[in-house]
Amino acid sequence: YVATWLSLAIPVCFFFSFMRSPISLFLFPFSPAVSLQDQLERVLPMLREAVKLNVPISVDTYKPEVMQAALDMGADIINDIWALRQPGAFEVVSKHRNCGVCLMHMHKNPQEMHLEHMEGNAVAQVAEFLQQVTQPLLNAGVERSRIVWDYGIGFGKSVAQNFALLAH
Repeated sequence: YVATWLSLAIPVCFFFSFMRSPISLFLFPFSPAVSLQDQLERVLPMLREAVKLNVPISVDTYKPEVMQAALDMGADIINDIWALRQPGAFEVVSKHRNCGVCLMHMHKNPQEMHLEHMEGNAVAQVAEFLQQVTQPLLNAGVERSRIVWDYGIGFGKSVAQNFALLAH
């Protein structure tokens, strides 16, 4: 599910802010969650300036309060490692009729995903999961063209499973 406007645009992706520790820009195995307040303080000042560039902006977050604030400020895409499974996240994205959403598969959670990889056929399991989290969005009236899937390469999968996902 790749929206035409998404595939043609060069999105500006904001993980967190360069104004703080660059380590917090990415999700690392066993990393502690960033608090809501810290994430808002890191994302919103950058987003305030980024929207002036008139390019598509994607915000990586699983916190519904950050999603709402980012969309209110003009972000175009929400990229969620939890695939809108955190309380309130689905409601924020499904009620916003214009934003794109990237739904990601993650085995377990960030603190545990690398302790034990998925078992079995990752391609089938990931496809089934992504279909399951997509259907409620479609049922809520979100256009299919606004939904993008991320297979979660490296998020609790073995090297062989990652390559199998890349091959499909």
